[in-house]
Amino acid sequence: MADKEREKKILTPKVPKPNYQMWIILALVAVILGISYFNRSGELVEIQTNRFEDMVQARDIKATGFN
Repeated sequence: MADKEREKKILTPKVPKPNYQMWIILALVAVILGISYFNRSGELVEIQTNRFEDMVQARDIKATGFN
């Protein structure tokens, strides 16, 4: 009888632990994707004056913006 009580004390029910590692990884991936998306959207491309004039003459440009 003492052996059965001892086995019950040794074998306690396992409680599942929360998986914080998965949430941290998902949050980091979301932050990296968000940063790369927002950094790329406002990127300006510089071109030579000759190329710009050729594009204007070919009517490839809808509008221009000057800073």
